[in-house]
Amino acid sequence: MDEDQAELGDGRPWQELWPQAAELCPILEDLGLASYEARVLIALARAGEATAAQLGELSGISRPNVYAPLESLEAKGLAERRTGKVARWGAPPMADIIGRLQATQEQRLKDQLSRVETLAGEAARRFAAGLAADAPRTGNAHVQFAVDDIQLGLFYERLITEATTEVLVCNRGPYPGEMIVSPEVIDALARGVKARALYRSAELEGEQAEALRRTAEAYQDAGVEARIVDDLPLVAAIFDGRFVLLGLPDPADPDALSVTDLMVDHPAFAAWCKAAFEQLWASAKPYRPRASGQISRSSSKESSSAI
Repeated sequence: MDEDQAELGDGRPWQELWPQAAELCPILEDLGLASYEARVLIALARAGEATAAQLGELSGISRPNVYAPLESLEAKGLAERRTGKVARWGAPPMADIIGRLQATQEQRLKDQLSRVETLAGEAARRFAAGLAADAPRTGNAHVQFAVDDIQLGLFYERLITEATTEVLVCNRGPYPGEMIVSPEVIDALARGVKARALYRSAELEGEQAEALRRTAEAYQDAGVEARIVDDLPLVAAIFDGRFVLLGLPDPADPDALSVTDLMVDHPAFAAWCKAAFEQLWASAKPYRPRASGQISRSSSKESSSAI
């Protein structure tokens, strides 16, 4: 036994010199350390500074096997290599050690929670897709009700993805979830599908409408024609003159989030809806990006992707 070892502990491992080590080791393992890492860290924290050989002796780990946990602890910021005639190892202050272990576990939990949320959302989408495919027709063979926002989003994505000629949209709040630009709409525009959109003027004014304005202007940049009207009684989208997605608000509270959503596969109904859209379009005013904080008017799923 060399002189340094005698100064550190007279050859006795920390399990004897520090009885709390037996209780501390499994706690450190629960905080994310491997067994050897925990034992080496306990020895290092207790010693303050030591060589690899000393740490092996103190932790009860053979010298050849002590280097891997030391290097792993160094990568985690829990051990510090100090150069000298003989390489020695030190540890950060105990508060830093505990803080880093806690932060690592918290990040790991956040990552796990994010993955769980992603998987749950994907499971919900797949369930909804299966239910939508297998659901019995309600009322007649041409109408399907969306049981929730997820199923409504699936209807919308399918119809915009399959669209070949034209999409007409009446946008009307309230908008559930975060306002986003739909990549399916951008793809449809890129392959030549024409799109026109109507917005309620009041919803494009004021600071609270910033997200809607940004979305509307992003769609305009991609090729959507947009106009504004004073009011729209319903939110609706007409695809290729055949399919209609329709939201029926509560007559007693037209601005409530609770809406009855349905998809109608009926060319005659779609033609009637298109005629109503064209009438509104003819009386509407082109929407242009606001100037000096105001809207410029010309005289001539859970997220929302209204266009």
